[in-house]
Amino acid sequence: KKWFEEKEKEGNKKKGDEENEPTPSGIENWHLGVPSWAEGLGKGGKRGKGYMKPRRKTVLCKQWLQSRMNKKPPNQAPDWWGCPRGKGCNFAHGEGELRGDAAEEFKKRKNLEANRAAQMALENYIEGSSVENLSENMSDAVQKGLLAAQSAKRQKISQNISEENETIPIHINEMSNYSDQTIEENDHLMEKLSDECSWMGALVGKASFSEEGKVKSESEFASVFVRGVRVEKGKWYYEVEILSIDGIVQIGWADNLFKGDSAEGDGIGDDDHSFSYDGFRGKKWGGGDGEKEAEDYGKKWKVGDVVGCLLDADLGKISYCLNGEDLGVAFENVNLQRSEDFEVGYFPAFSLEYNEMVRVNAGGLPFSSNLLKGYGPVCEAMALLTQEEDNFGKEAFD
Repeated sequence: KKWFEEKEKEGNKKKGDEENEPTPSGIENWHLGVPSWAEGLGKGGKRGKGYMKPRRKTVLCKQWLQSRMNKKPPNQAPDWWGCPRGKGCNFAHGEGELRGDAAEEFKKRKNLEANRAAQMALENYIEGSSVENLSENMSDAVQKGLLAAQSAKRQKISQNISEENETIPIHINEMSNYSDQTIEENDHLMEKLSDECSWMGALVGKASFSEEGKVKSESEFASVFVRGVRVEKGKWYYEVEILSIDGIVQIGWADNLFKGDSAEGDGIGDDDHSFSYDGFRGKKWGGGDGEKEAEDYGKKWKVGDVVGCLLDADLGKISYCLNGEDLGVAFENVNLQRSEDFEVGYFPAFSLEYNEMVRVNAGGLPFSSNLLKGYGPVCEAMALLTQEEDNFGKEAFD
């Protein structure tokens, strides 16, 4: 009996110890898991005073962030402005209140975002500008190479022309002769140019135009003509104002059988079907094998000079004047060669080196010369042509 009493006391003692054993949740006799909102609850289901202490100021306050996104804080507002809990909030109000590892993590994340933004900006810059600049630089390099080849070809002529004066370079920089007004005017005119014009067009190469008559070469040696003119008889006249003198310009007349080559430097006056006056070198060009047939003629022009071009189709003569001064007959026995494929006739035409500029007056404005007795402006010879006629036998130019 005594042995049974001892066993019963020992069993009661163990049972009591189990009842007083602490639980994982901190709640007496609650041995199961608890939801997150119940973490830190002590006896009786109340939170311990030290629950938030390890987590205090380790996370930014969401209400504070939202308030500051919606409204700018007033001047001299406290750091906690915008937080409904105020200064006693357990969450951080800005980077300055973050503590421990949270502060370090925030700085790392901020630096990482800044680096990403800088990398994206660099990639956008490279993609948006460098490719275009590379294309432009390549284009400029090709253009300069072609111009160098053009200059090398014409340098042979320049050496012959300048024997008396030792040497004259192909491209003479005359900027010292430019007035500020002329430079500003040319800059203004260039802005108005386009690749289309109702009464002028490019025979060979590329050029840009204005309806007022300005022309700029966009290729090595562009050849340009006046549309709607095809004269076989009569006396005709037009004028060209020189707007730049950094390169060669050849001004004159051509017929429908003219063939040119911009890359090779063959323009008006360089074949059997065109004639020109070159005031850059003081030469006249016509009759085919251009460089061998070049002869001294007229005067060298400067910026602002006006070249008058006279064609007497009845007598087969071509003459020029410079600023109203008669330069005499440049070509005689100029005769048209007939074609079975299309009608032929003379039309105003001229060639320009790259970037050279002129202004053409076909008679729409008063002429500057008084030596025009018996000559009519070429605008009177203009006629409405069908699309087929407007090609001017373009097969011959291609």
